[in-house]
Amino acid sequence: MYSLLRNAYGAAQSQQLTLGVFAYRPNAVMEAAWQPLANYLSEHLDGFDVTLRVLPQPEMQAALAAGELDLIFTNPAHYIDLRTRNEFTGALATLVTLLNGQPSAELGGVVIRRGNADGPNSLEELPGTSIAVVGRQFLGGFAVQAGELQNLGISLDELNILEVGGSHDAVIDAVRAGVADVGFIRTGVLEAKLRDGTLMPDELKVVSPKAQADFSFAVTTSLYPEWAFVARRSLSHDISKRIAALLFDLSSEHPAARAAGIHGFTIPADYAPVEELMVNLRMPPFDEAPAFAWSDVWERYRATIIPMGLLASSVMVLLILLGLDYRRQRRLRDNAQELSKRLQWIIEGTRAGTWEWNVLTGEYRCNQRWAEILGYSLAELEPLSREVYRSLMHPEDAPRVNDALERHLSGETPYHACELRMRHRDGHWVWIYDRGQLKTRTPKGAPEWVVGTHIDVSDSHLLGDAQQMWIKRFKEFSDNVPGVLYQYHLRSDGTSHFPFASPRLLNLYGCHPADVEQDATAVFEVIHPDDRAEIKRSIQASAEMLTPWRANYRVNHPSVGLIWVEGSATPSRQEDGGTLWHGYIRDITTLKQHEQELEFIAYYDLLTGIPNRRLLSSRLTQAIAHAIRSGESLAVCMLDLDNFKPINDTYGHEAGDQVLIEVARRLSALLRTEDSVARLGGDEFVLLLRNPEGEGVFQRVLDDLRVPISLNTTIDVSVSGSLGVAMLDHAAPCDGDQLMRLADQAAYRAKSAGRDRYQIVTASAEKLST
Repeated sequence: MYSLLRNAYGAAQSQQLTLGVFAYRPNAVMEAAWQPLANYLSEHLDGFDVTLRVLPQPEMQAALAAGELDLIFTNPAHYIDLRTRNEFTGALATLVTLLNGQPSAELGGVVIRRGNADGPNSLEELPGTSIAVVGRQFLGGFAVQAGELQNLGISLDELNILEVGGSHDAVIDAVRAGVADVGFIRTGVLEAKLRDGTLMPDELKVVSPKAQADFSFAVTTSLYPEWAFVARRSLSHDISKRIAALLFDLSSEHPAARAAGIHGFTIPADYAPVEELMVNLRMPPFDEAPAFAWSDVWERYRATIIPMGLLASSVMVLLILLGLDYRRQRRLRDNAQELSKRLQWIIEGTRAGTWEWNVLTGEYRCNQRWAEILGYSLAELEPLSREVYRSLMHPEDAPRVNDALERHLSGETPYHACELRMRHRDGHWVWIYDRGQLKTRTPKGAPEWVVGTHIDVSDSHLLGDAQQMWIKRFKEFSDNVPGVLYQYHLRSDGTSHFPFASPRLLNLYGCHPADVEQDATAVFEVIHPDDRAEIKRSIQASAEMLTPWRANYRVNHPSVGLIWVEGSATPSRQEDGGTLWHGYIRDITTLKQHEQELEFIAYYDLLTGIPNRRLLSSRLTQAIAHAIRSGESLAVCMLDLDNFKPINDTYGHEAGDQVLIEVARRLSALLRTEDSVARLGGDEFVLLLRNPEGEGVFQRVLDDLRVPISLNTTIDVSVSGSLGVAMLDHAAPCDGDQLMRLADQAAYRAKSAGRDRYQIVTASAEKLST
């Protein structure tokens, strides 16, 4: 294949391709993110090496003019500029970004301000503020925000634009430092700086955030296609196709994609909306007006043009003045109508009853909603007066309401506000939030007109009562649950705490819920040191993937000692970038003890404490596999005790059990760490000896068995053993069952030959040898 590529491109050595990436963030950040992509293309483009250059737009334009760039990865506005100037092909691919596990092939603009200072909360408030931008040529950093403002009827001439240059980080720094009131940046920059720790969650606030379906970034504007990957027209069509194919094949799990924090690339998007936006904003290259040759017309008709122009100018000035006056009058009338309409909408939308009260005359005016709250029509309550109002008020509330009103009229409070009960037409009481303010005084300063609203807050009172009931029930429930119900919050800075934990936290960790309400350190300090790192790792993994957390681990309880606990919780992402879990933790110490007991019963002999047949089978299989891999020898020894039955018959089964226990102890003491001993049942034992050092080891086993065993201070008994040894033959290997049968046969022959001796056999031997 390499020779074919040489023939195709006319060179045996690798050719150089230069990839220019537009630097919308500091160069070091961009190089770390995109160098793996250049390496990926170099590795898969046989015959070509791709070199990365991260360039701001002016330097990129200079490199393009010098013919130094073959490939460009840039924002959509710059791509439209290049395509219009006929320097590059159509897009080979469109970027697919990735945040919080959600892929997106779109970008937008973000309007930011300082989070800890007063500032605009909507786009309509931007005129008159200072706005930091990287430059007017950027799509996500200027054009999309300008397009949104233009759609709202805001002229760009009304904006105080401060071009800071550099990258979007410079815009963020200008806003944080107070150099500018707000800043325009592209989507994804805020999240990137939060992720790398160069920005704190509460430092900046997004102005007029929009909720875009399936889009995980903060955004203020409409969405446009993401960055385009394009090739110079002079690059061969075949190479362009190969590069496009490699971009489409790039997996989100590939190191190049993970380094850039992207999902990959997709087929080229429709960039027509970007071009339309640039045309509307007269961005380069659509800012140049066509050239007209008016010199000949001027020379021929100069004498006519001058007086006609003066006359037309005078008429135009008069028309403009008339038009301006008409527009001013119309604007004032429209504004008045708009304000009246909006006020009516607000009143209807809030379902507020309005009232006006003349303190001097007692005149009282209300809207229809004021009467409807109490089940009446307005006509049924007329003529309205303060006395009608008092007759509907709950008697217990009257002193409090009158006191609040008097304090406001005397100037002690800026407004009148209180809650009271008023009788509904049906007889029940309605909770009312009454709020008002003195608006006019007489020439002598006496209070005159007070205006205000009535809001029905009965549902809020019912909700408050229900909430208190549920809080009480939950407290009773959590206090009686055997484990701990809890909330665990991992902050974006890596610290953590328990916003809520039920009282039984003391039983599991030895600390009170109040001790960990702000800092979870007290809980982590008592987790067993061998388990602590794994618990922190599992919490971090759950936070990153938002998967349920489950774990079993040990706790060194300060008063109880070592206990086992089991925890489970479900995570959710918080607005501050942290993660909150809701979960339950319980004590499983007894369960763990039962598991250990069951495991011991399953794999160990209850009398002697050494492995039983099941565990022996597993170890034998492992020992055979290891011996075959390493070439070492392996001996399977079947031991049958001699003269054991007479001890049982003479002294009883309890004495026999003592003998078996002592034999197991002696055999265990003889073995090395890599060897094993097991009891098959009765007086049969099996030894697995890896790479035994000669036959002396078999004799030592028999010698140790002959040493008398003391049953008590007066009785000593002696036993011996018949030992059958089956050696693994590497020339003819066999499985564990075959070796056990051979060892059993050898033990039988040793017993038949006179006992207290050993016999050795191999898998391929035709007869036993001593």
